[in-house]
Amino acid sequence: MIAGLASAVFALILSLADARAQTYGTDYISFEGVLVVLDNPTSSACQADQVNYNDTYRVSYRFTVNPSLISDALALFPSGDNAAKIKSTQSSGSLNGSSTTEWIFINHYANSDNSVLASSSNLTILSGLGQPVSLTTGNIKILGSINNFLSWSDCNIASVHAALVVIPQ
Repeated sequence: MIAGLASAVFALILSLADARAQTYGTDYISFEGVLVVLDNPTSSACQADQVNYNDTYRVSYRFTVNPSLISDALALFPSGDNAAKIKSTQSSGSLNGSSTTEWIFINHYANSDNSVLASSSNLTILSGLGQPVSLTTGNIKILGSINNFLSWSDCNIASVHAALVVIPQ
């Protein structure tokens, strides 16, 4: 039951960015892994929200071939089956590089209050070999900064690192 609920939440998170038809392996691929907070210490605003140095989060990333049509999305799972999704709001739709973004929080019942928090990030997203991500990439690394981390207003993280592997079709 919980695994099914987690799958439903995961599917909802990565589908909320766009309702257009997508084909896995042709239009997008997904990765899953772990993200680590490296700010030491984190700000008092982050600490008040229980976000601290060396905290780890399960993370999923949707890479799209044409992010201007279907935005890239990054979902973080802070506890249980709750999730916070960040996506680019720029016309490019890509989370790679400096980006204006928005956060949405989804609880373990796959419900959201539909509130969106404007934010920004500056992420470098590369294959494990340091090359641009493509549909044939097997693993990726994400480095950079994320503001309003996990939809917490004023919890700005200057340094995160993540390692992810492709989710097989």
